[in-house]
Amino acid sequence: MKKISIIAICSLCAVFFLFLNCDNNKVDEPDDTLPDLILVVDDSSEAFELALFMDRTLLPSQKTYDFQLHHIKYLRQTWSDSLPFLGSNRFLTPWVIDHVAVKFDSVTADSIRSGRYRGFEMLPDSMEVPDDLGWTQLYYDEKYNPVALSEIISGLPGVVYAEPDRRMFTAIIVRPYPVLPGLINENAAYIIAEHQLSPTEHYFRYENGEPKYFGIVSSITDSLILAEVESVRSQFTERSRVSE
Repeated sequence: MKKISIIAICSLCAVFFLFLNCDNNKVDEPDDTLPDLILVVDDSSEAFELALFMDRTLLPSQKTYDFQLHHIKYLRQTWSDSLPFLGSNRFLTPWVIDHVAVKFDSVTADSIRSGRYRGFEMLPDSMEVPDDLGWTQLYYDEKYNPVALSEIISGLPGVVYAEPDRRMFTAIIVRPYPVLPGLINENAAYIIAEHQLSPTEHYFRYENGEPKYFGIVSSITDSLILAEVESVRSQFTERSRVSE
């Protein structure tokens, strides 16, 4: 387990349960048995973040990781010659992955400032004691889903709230999230923008194991396909949402 730099930690039971779950969900390197895929490191990293987003759990399952790795890569290999922008656009999570924002009550904050905080003694044996503390944010090296992490941290004694840090964009960014993943009848589906400064989006959905291209979203007239596009958008919004 990589070191994490944190300013708060879960109770013993919550952490223990959490990391038992994580051990069962560790993601391996790309599966060499996937057919006809030329994989690079960026493919593995993107698939991990896609799976993290789709599962909404602290760490993604191997099944979801393999599914996303195969489908997004095979789509690109199939269509990138005719649609070159597919080679450069990568999935971007709606929140920053390396930290969550945390607010403590005054008593807990004082105990942290004075060095009297004993939460680190509750860490399971699989984790090392952090060697750095920040203020108002919990940082970690491991790629955890910040929505799932925030939900756990927000229920701890002394924590007023915990929430993911959403990405901020300038006004000129038209499509801040270049890849919107979804599922249509258990088939992978993606809305992919040409780039962040362009309003043009393209829709793809798997059919009989192959990635099918339905064209530029604004030019699609089939009401059933348009309904699929809206479903993918809704799924992205729902998975991005932070519990109240």
